[in-house]
Amino acid sequence: MTAGCFINSSVKKTNAGIYKELCDFCKAKGVAIPNWDKRAMSVLLTKYNAIGLSRTEPISITYQLDKRCKNLPEKVSLPYFIKVLDMQEQYNAVIEQVEQNKLDKEEFRGFAF
Repeated sequence: MTAGCFINSSVKKTNAGIYKELCDFCKAKGVAIPNWDKRAMSVLLTKYNAIGLSRTEPISITYQLDKRCKNLPEKVSLPYFIKVLDMQEQYNAVIEQVEQNKLDKEEFRGFAF
C-alpha cells in the first residue's frame, strides 16, 4: 500500500462530512440542499477540514454558518456559502486555474506532431 491510499480516504470522508454539515444546516433552515460542486468543496476544505465538531466551536463550519447566515434565500449553492464565509478570493483563484488549464489544453491540441 502507498501513503496516497490513506490520504485519499481521509479527504473523501472529510469532504463528505463537511458537505453533510452544509446539507444539515440547509435542512434545519428549510432550504433546498445545494448541488455538489467539486471545486467549491475543495475551497471550503482549505479552511473547514474538521468534521464532527460541536456547533459551538468557532472553527466549525456550522458555527460560522449559524453566525453569518441568519436568513437564507430559498435556493442556495456551494459558491453562495463560499461568499458568505468570505472565501471568494480563494474560489476565484481555483476557477481561474481551471480556466487556464482548459486554455492550455486547447492550445496544446493545436500543434501538429
